[in-house]
Amino acid sequence: MGGCRPRRLRSLGAAIVSSEPEHKKSLLIGGELVDGSGDSLAVENPYTTETIVELGGASPEQVEAAVAAAREAWPGWARMTAGERCELLHEVARRLRRDAEELARTMTAEGG
Repeated sequence: MGGCRPRRLRSLGAAIVSSEPEHKKSLLIGGELVDGSGDSLAVENPYTTETIVELGGASPEQVEAAVAAAREAWPGWARMTAGERCELLHEVARRLRRDAEELARTMTAEGG
C-alpha cells in the first residue's frame, strides 16, 4: 500500500485542532464553530473541583442541524480517494502535533 504526500487542503478549514480564542466554541456544525444553545456543561478538574470551562450543550435543533450537515457531507467524503483522505488525516496529525502542549495541559486539567 503506497503512502500519500501531505499537502495543504483548502476544504479542511481551521476548525480542526485550533488553539485560537475564536475556536473555543463547543460545537462544530456544517464546518462552522458555534456556541451550544442547549443546557450548559461545566468541565471540571476532578481533583480541585475547579471549573475549567463552561460550554453550551447542543439544543435539539442543533443536533438536527448537525445530523443534516453530516448527511449532506457524506457524498463528498465517499467520493474522496484513499490518497485524499490520507492527506486530510496528515493535516489533522500536523495540527495535533502543533498544539500538543496545549492539548496535554487541557487533558491533564480535565483528568485532575
